[in-house]
Amino acid sequence: MNFRGKIIALLATVRTVAVNGCSFMPPCGIVAEDFEYTDKPGIINIVLIKYEKCSSDPYQRNFRSQGELDRSKIEVDIETEIVRTLSGLEELPAVFPNGLNALSTVDQSGYDISFKSPTASVIVTGEKFGSKELLYELPGFVRESAQYGMNIISLYSERMERMFFIYTKNGKYNQFLISSCPTNGIDGATLCVTMDTTLSFDFFGVKQDRSGIRVYDSLQLIGIPNGHSCGGYSYYSFDENTLVKSVTTLDSLISPVGVDSRTAVAYSIKGGGKKGITIVTEKILNNGGIAIMSTKTEKVKISKLLLRNSFTGPLE
Repeated sequence: MNFRGKIIALLATVRTVAVNGCSFMPPCGIVAEDFEYTDKPGIINIVLIKYEKCSSDPYQRNFRSQGELDRSKIEVDIETEIVRTLSGLEELPAVFPNGLNALSTVDQSGYDISFKSPTASVIVTGEKFGSKELLYELPGFVRESAQYGMNIISLYSERMERMFFIYTKNGKYNQFLISSCPTNGIDGATLCVTMDTTLSFDFFGVKQDRSGIRVYDSLQLIGIPNGHSCGGYSYYSFDENTLVKSVTTLDSLISPVGVDSRTAVAYSIKGGGKKGITIVTEKILNNGGIAIMSTKTEKVKISKLLLRNSFTGPLE
């Protein structure tokens, strides 16, 4: 294909993505479809799917793919990096279903927030908190006019009996404050903890609807809709006072992700296609149930050759 042809092909690809919104490119080569947790924490089974061979031309996409050609399964020990092929799609029981959707979350309905103008006060009422009217002072909070929507995210942790408020600092773009306030009848106006944060948030994904917010109390993990056209979530760990860090290992629309609740470790499997795959792990909590601030991740790389050898037939 000449240069002009490549440009035309590239423009056609861009147009396809733009028109279809979230229509991802057809898969090729070998990709990880999903993974399972075994009875031994730190050892997972990865389901691999084989598609047609990837083109060597990055501008060429096979939109007439024959679909799935074959599948296999491998077992990976994250600590030792030992990989074992499970012949004949050996079915080993998964201790926990993969996916955060399988874990329980805190119901975010049953309360409403209103504002006491012109102060930086927020009032929380609703059946979730009985007849109480909770009044909180949020330093640095500036309510935006209705035409621009809300510049605050609210969520509730049942385990910690606290409301969390995420809002722009003095109304400034991309500067945020987080207030954590008690809901157990203690004077919230004086006992809220407010902290600066370097984390980033997307208010568009939540707007005035909290129903999409996921609060996993057992993992001290929060998922906030990111507002992208394709959907998806941004995940954060939290403690009693604030949101501690962004758990970027889980922020993927196309890679298999999950959390082993026994060890509070997040997993993601990236790559595939024309290359090998990489298993990324990130610790959310330590053994004492304290949120870990470090964003360090561990990686296990599995070569394309090893993936090929897990199948009984040829790739092409």
